[in-house]
Amino acid sequence: MRRLHLVPEVNEANGVYQVARLLAERDGGEVRTLAQGRAITPGAFDEVWVHGMWLPGQWRCCRAAVRAGCVLVRMVHGSLSPIYLRRQSPWAKRLVAPIERFWFRRSARVVVTGAWEEAWCRAWGLKGHFERIDMAEFFPLRKGCRRPQGAGVRVLYLGRAHPLKGVAYLEAAVAQLRADGRAVELRQEAHAFGAEKEAAFAWADVLCLPSLSENFGVVVAEALTRGLPVIVTDGAPAWAGLSPKQGRYLAGYVAGDATTRVALLKAALEALVCGDWGRDD
Repeated sequence: MRRLHLVPEVNEANGVYQVARLLAERDGGEVRTLAQGRAITPGAFDEVWVHGMWLPGQWRCCRAAVRAGCVLVRMVHGSLSPIYLRRQSPWAKRLVAPIERFWFRRSARVVVTGAWEEAWCRAWGLKGHFERIDMAEFFPLRKGCRRPQGAGVRVLYLGRAHPLKGVAYLEAAVAQLRADGRAVELRQEAHAFGAEKEAAFAWADVLCLPSLSENFGVVVAEALTRGLPVIVTDGAPAWAGLSPKQGRYLAGYVAGDATTRVALLKAALEALVCGDWGRDD
């Protein structure tokens, strides 16, 4: 099976690219940008996976794949999360929705990362064949994680400073802990790769992903492979099964208001500061 994965951009900061790269490595496929995918030679590939939604470049690649006689596969990457649809240019998405639905009807299947994402797709009106991929299978997750050795706690956030990432709530929670006399340090890295990323993981006592909307959260898996505990919210439902020895999954975070979100993050961090974390009860 010759597979081509088409992504908006090829760089380490792009989560869509990271997922496409893992899938291509698993299957012996190839990753190209949308611009490169507009000219697909008939017979060169059996399947063309178009990753993501809402971009004209993706629609042009869908057309190129169909014209080349390839099987068209779509992977939505959280683009149909209800909160994402409400917060990210909802009027524009309603305007171009008929174009997206046109190409989804011509896709052999839609790839999702779990039951929650399939539910998002069906609620948006998508039908047909869904394929679920457990992204955690790509990472050797550790069942138990290390704990802070000193008096303070060093908190790491890896990712963009975007409103849906919830960084402001994490900053507020850390500020409140400091005001209470707790020794908590926050480090934010938007572009840490390679040795720089490894140094950030080694520095941290806990990784926090305070997102309002994630379909998976690769950075959580990266932390758990290194034995680093995590704090993740129900904005990333892929991690609902997180064990107490791996970290904290904050239910009620997305539905809550700003005060609730800060309080949940603060309580989770405070438990780590006090050493009251990692038990199975």
